[in-house]
Amino acid sequence: MEQTPYSWLLYPTQPGYGNASLGLRRPPAQYLVKTKLTTTKEQTEKPIKAKVVIAGFGRAGRRIGEILSAAGEDFVALDYDAKIVKTEREHGHPIFFGDVRKPELLKAADANDAKAIIVTVNDLQASQQIVASLRNAHPETRIYVRGHSLNQCCELRKLGASDVVSENIEASLALARMALAEIGVSKLQQNKILEDYRVSYRTKIENKAGGSNDTTA
Repeated sequence: MEQTPYSWLLYPTQPGYGNASLGLRRPPAQYLVKTKLTTTKEQTEKPIKAKVVIAGFGRAGRRIGEILSAAGEDFVALDYDAKIVKTEREHGHPIFFGDVRKPELLKAADANDAKAIIVTVNDLQASQQIVASLRNAHPETRIYVRGHSLNQCCELRKLGASDVVSENIEASLALARMALAEIGVSKLQQNKILEDYRVSYRTKIENKAGGSNDTTA
């Protein structure tokens, strides 16, 4: 059976797919692909079209997906960890297996027209590669990325992220708000102090990044 370039991209998971250590030697029967492979209507799963793509569906990605669902908005999640994909599909999430660094993946998932792509993978090098690849392939799409340190956020902006959120700074701000409330600082003053700090931090990112490569800015 002849396979097209998309035939390997996305599979609804079965135990062990994508993990050689589990000894699975052939792909599952169902495909989420656009190929010339011979499949029946029952075998082929039609991907949903969504305004938002979530790249990486660990804890951060899953929470974002839950918030989007609460807002009544569809999303598509992509992850290259077969165990995560299997577990989250069992929970009803629209998640598919694949490496989002490959431009063909978004095409196969009908996600080329997404309004925003949110990158939540925990690995900095993978995040950088994903952002660079996505920005090259989708110059008009908003790309929002999870970062950690100031330097990491700056590097992601240089590579073309539309915006970056530092987990470290947001956790610090939340804890500081609790402390300010406990010692009697008014809510109005809390908001001003914390927002000023957030703006100052984001300004540091922009200045250190030396300008944005984001063509949508």
